Amino acid sequence: MEQKKSFFTGIKEKFTAKRTAAFIAAVAVAVMAVKLLAKTGSAQPAGFEKNGTRTTVLRRTTLNDSVTVTGTVESTQTVNVTCTVSGLTVSEILVQAGDYVTEGDVIARLDTSDLLENIARTKEKLADSARAAQTSYDQAKTDMYKAYDSAVAQEKVLADADAALQVAKNNFDLAQAAVKRQQSAYENAQAQRTQANNTNNKNIADMNSKKSAMDAAFASQASAQAAYENALAENADNTAELYAAYETAQAEYTAAQQAYADAENLTAESTAAYNSAKQAENDALAELNTARTAANYTALENEYSKAQQARSSARATLDSLEKIYSNAVYAFEKAEANLENASTSEELESLYEKYNSCTITANATGTITQVNTTVGSVANGTIAVIQDTENLKISTSFAEYDVQNIDIGMKCIITSDANDKTLSGYVSQISPVAGGGNMGSSDVSFGAEITINGTDHGLLIGMNAQAEVVITQVSDTYVVPYDAVGTDENGNKVVYVQNGEEFTPVTVKTGMETDYYIEISSPQLSDGMVIRSSANEDESETVVFTEDGDATQQGGFNMGMLGGMAGGNMPSGAGRPDRGNMPAGGPGSRG
Repeated sequence: MEQKKSFFTGIKEKFTAKRTAAFIAAVAVAVMAVKLLAKTGSAQPAGFEKNGTRTTVLRRTTLNDSVTVTGTVESTQTVNVTCTVSGLTVSEILVQAGDYVTEGDVIARLDTSDLLENIARTKEKLADSARAAQTSYDQAKTDMYKAYDSAVAQEKVLADADAALQVAKNNFDLAQAAVKRQQSAYENAQAQRTQANNTNNKNIADMNSKKSAMDAAFASQASAQAAYENALAENADNTAELYAAYETAQAEYTAAQQAYADAENLTAESTAAYNSAKQAENDALAELNTARTAANYTALENEYSKAQQARSSARATLDSLEKIYSNAVYAFEKAEANLENASTSEELESLYEKYNSCTITANATGTITQVNTTVGSVANGTIAVIQDTENLKISTSFAEYDVQNIDIGMKCIITSDANDKTLSGYVSQISPVAGGGNMGSSDVSFGAEITINGTDHGLLIGMNAQAEVVITQVSDTYVVPYDAVGTDENGNKVVYVQNGEEFTPVTVKTGMETDYYIEISSPQLSDGMVIRSSANEDESETVVFTEDGDATQQGGFNMGMLGGMAGGNMPSGAGRPDRGNMPAGGPGSRG
């Protein structure tokens, strides 16, 4: 919003006190001249004269150093009632702008006839699916129970097989105990026979090896003999050498013959030992067989073996049936889940959700300020707007030269042309980012919000309001126009107090200053004193137009009302022109 600027904003910074008074007087003269011309049509007034001195009557008051802004009244809470269903028409609207609703109240209803038909068709299809799912479920349940019964029956078969196996094992253990000695004797004889057989086989192999060595030595001897005899017949030179070779071959053959004879004898002995061991094994086996026959060993052994096979078969059958049962359980659970899901579907749930959304309810408590649809129109987006009309705020902005002095929480005095109430509030939000100024201007402003205290404000959303943000405040003090304070020849601050027809100086101390007013204090001051509004006597005189020779004050700025306000407070920074002769913006106003 555009910031409201006081008539006197910045005068102190731009003009001296003397130029300020001259400027005010000139404005007054111009106003009166315009009025005269409007009445007489003359280009020149009948006459001008001095009409006394501008004065201020002292009263204790409150001085605010403040910034005044204008803005628009808004709700602190605005909620859009939206329609989440698309493509349906509005069949009923139960509210209108201005109605008060609480959260959950029905705002509007949509036409659900097509939607209900779609729901019915979907439910019919689901019913068919549910019947098929029920059939599958019943069959899966039967199969599961059947597999369970088979597995339970087979568990009994396995238990019987375990019992039979244990009996057969016990009987066979008794038979084994009865032939244990003969069994041990037979196993020992068997081991001895095996050992004798191994020894005999080894000796036979050694004998055969020595036989081959003997045959080779015999061949070598015959060859050496023939060589020697040939050399001897021919009277060769190497006869002696060949004879020595012959003798060596003959000795080797003799040694080989002896080794073979020894091996042959050893083999004969080991063969006899093997035959003896074999006979002992046969005798032990005969005794074992006799003992087994006496103990019924073979029959009991066969029974034990059959019991083992029967138990193994029962276990394998049970494993197979347990697997069948497990598969049947899985099929049953799947059929059960399908049956549970057959009565509903994502499509049906979506249709029901859409149907429930066709009744549009208030999502907040407040006043309907806008209805954006009509009966018969296609519902889309925002259906209505709910605002809190009791808790209000003012949307405004602060100029960049003011915002640095304003903090969140600062007290505000709020007025409006809509009523005569003076309201309180506080700065509740200041944008951290500046917005742009007017076109062609480098000025920027910062968006802000001022929250209005209470609900008894008499304001409506959209109204214009003024807010004076109190930066500094001094209470129960004397305040005069800034130009009313001068400096005497000793450098003391003074104001001029009316004493009869004269104005005499009174030394004062100054305190808080605003753009137009200044705080003063002195033991010599008291309520009701009349202070000259300008320390400069010449500038304090007001020029007025007199018509027909009568001195009637038509303009000027008689500040006597400063102390005459009810309650003793200075006019608010949001002061209105119809509340006195104060400049728009009032005492202490910066804007």
